[in-house]
Amino acid sequence: MSDTAADSDRKRYDAFISYSHTADSKTAERLQYALQRLAKPWYRLRGMRVFRDETDLSVAPEGWPSIRKALDGSRFFLLLASKGAAASDWVSKEVDYWLESRSANELFIILTDGEVLWDNERSDFDWERTTALPKDLAGKFDSEPFWVDLRWAQTQPNLTLRNPKFLKAMAKLAAPVRGLEVDKLVNDDHRHHRRAVQLAYSVGVVLIMLLSIALWQFQARQATAERERDQRVLSAVARTYQMLYLSPLQAVDEAYGALEVKRTPEGEEALRSAMAVARHRRENYAEEAQLSGAGAGYLMERWREGEVFTKLRRDGRYLIVASERGRDGPDPPGTVYLVSLDNLRTTRLLPGDDARGRRLEYMGFSTSGREVFVARQFYLDIFDLDGNLKSSVQLEYHAKPTHLIAGMFGSWILFGDTVGHVMLADTLTSTRQPLDGGRHGDATLFIEGDRSGTLAIVVFESGRADLVVLNDIGTPLQFPLKTEAVIFAAFSHAAGSNRFLTATESGVVDVWEIVGDEPTEVCSFTHGSTRIGIAAFSEDESRVITLNDDDSFQLWDIGINALVANMP
Repeated sequence: MSDTAADSDRKRYDAFISYSHTADSKTAERLQYALQRLAKPWYRLRGMRVFRDETDLSVAPEGWPSIRKALDGSRFFLLLASKGAAASDWVSKEVDYWLESRSANELFIILTDGEVLWDNERSDFDWERTTALPKDLAGKFDSEPFWVDLRWAQTQPNLTLRNPKFLKAMAKLAAPVRGLEVDKLVNDDHRHHRRAVQLAYSVGVVLIMLLSIALWQFQARQATAERERDQRVLSAVARTYQMLYLSPLQAVDEAYGALEVKRTPEGEEALRSAMAVARHRRENYAEEAQLSGAGAGYLMERWREGEVFTKLRRDGRYLIVASERGRDGPDPPGTVYLVSLDNLRTTRLLPGDDARGRRLEYMGFSTSGREVFVARQFYLDIFDLDGNLKSSVQLEYHAKPTHLIAGMFGSWILFGDTVGHVMLADTLTSTRQPLDGGRHGDATLFIEGDRSGTLAIVVFESGRADLVVLNDIGTPLQFPLKTEAVIFAAFSHAAGSNRFLTATESGVVDVWEIVGDEPTEVCSFTHGSTRIGIAAFSEDESRVITLNDDDSFQLWDIGINALVANMP
C-alpha cells in the first residue's frame, strides 16, 4: 500500500464541511445528513463520515484546535460557497489551513448563493464577478475545479434524497469521495431504500408476534392468586432493572449519533429516554458505593440496615433479589432468589451447611456471569444458573466481614473486604494468595472485571484504585492506578480490547490500556469540578460517554482527545 493510501485509511472523516453559520447553517445540516445516508445499507450507521461543526467559532475561538484536528483527519474539503462564506474570517482560516498541506484538487465547491465564474485565459476565477468565494483561493487551481450548483435548493421544501434533483446533486458530489460512478450511487441508494422499507415492515411484524407470545406466556403463569401477586412483584422489579441495565450510556451515544444525522422528534425522545435510564443507573451505583461514609465501620453499619437489594447480570438475563436482613444480626439472615428474566423462573438459593443461619453480606455474579456468589459471614457459596450449589469456601477471618467478590479465574476467586484486604482464594483447597490491599486498611468499594477474566480494577473507599493482572494465578500482579478521588471504573467490552477507564470525584476521566502486563495512560478528559457519576466506552471504543452529578452528559473523542458534545 502506498503512503497516500495508508494515510487515507487512517483518516477519521471522509469529508469536512466548511460553511458560514450565518448564511448556510441549514444547508450544511441537510448536506451532511444526505451524504451520510446516500446509498447506505440498513445495517450501517452511515455511508460516509462527514464532519460539520455546530459551534459559531466567531464567539468560540477556543474551538479552533478541535477544528484543526478534524481538518487533519479528513480526506476531502467541501466548501459551501456563498456571499456569507466569502466574507467569513473562519471560512478563510479553514481554507488556508487546508491548502497549506493538501492539494486543491481535494477541495470541492458547493455553490449556495452568489456567483462563481472561471476565467480560462487566466486559469483562475474571474474575481471581478465571483462573489461567493474567499480570495484565499486565488491562483490555487490550474484548471476549473469540481463544483456543484445548489442555489436552486434554497427554496426547496423537500430537500431530501427522495428529491430526484437533490439525489443527483449529492451523488455527483459523493462520487469522487467514495470512488464510485454517479449512476451507481443513485441506483444503490434506490435499492437500499427499498430494502430498508421492506426490512422495517418485516421487523414490525416479527415484534408484534413476539410481544403477543410473551404476553400469552406471562398470562399463562397466573395459576393462583398467591403466585399472581409474587409474579407481579418480580415482574415489576425485572422490568425496572432490565431498563436500568441496557447499556444506557451507549444508548445515549447512539441516540445522539442519530440526532447528528437529522434532528427528529423520535430521535429526541430516544435521547431523553436513554438519559433517564442512565441517570437511574448512576443512582444505582451511588447507592452501592455509599461514598459519603468514612471507614470500615460506616460500611458495616450500611450492611446492617438490611434493606431489600438486587443485582443484575451484565447481559440483563438474570436478576438476584435479596430479602431484608436483621439490622443487628442474622434474624432474619436474608433470603436470596435467582430470577431468569427470559421466562421469569424464580429459584431460591439455599445456603450451604456452614453458611446456613449466617447473615447475608454480599451477593453478585462472577465476571463471566456463569456463577452466582452469596457471602454469609466469612462463608462463600457458589451456585450455577440453575440454582445448584457448586461449592462452598471459607474466606479469611478478618476483623470485618467480607464485602465484595469479583470473579472466578479457574478455581480461584478474587475478593476484598471492609478493612482493605484483597486476596485470591482457591475453592478446591485452603490456599490463599494475598495481594497488597491490606496494608492500606481502607474498605474495598467495588471490583470490576474484564471480559477475558484476567484483569480487575479494585476501588477503595479512600479513592485509590489498583489494577490486578491475573495472567498467572501463581504470581498475581497489582499496579496502583490512582492514589485518591477515584469513584468509578469500567472496562471496554469491545472484542479483544485491553482498554479501561477510571473516573474521579474532581471530574477527570483517564483512559488506560494494557501494554505488556502494565497499565499505560492513553488520554485524560477533564469536565471541571463536577464529579463523574458513571462513564462508559462507546460500542466502537472511539468515544467515552460520561454522566456527571450535575445531570449533564459529555461525549469525548479519544482519537482527537477532545469534547465533541455537551448535553445538559
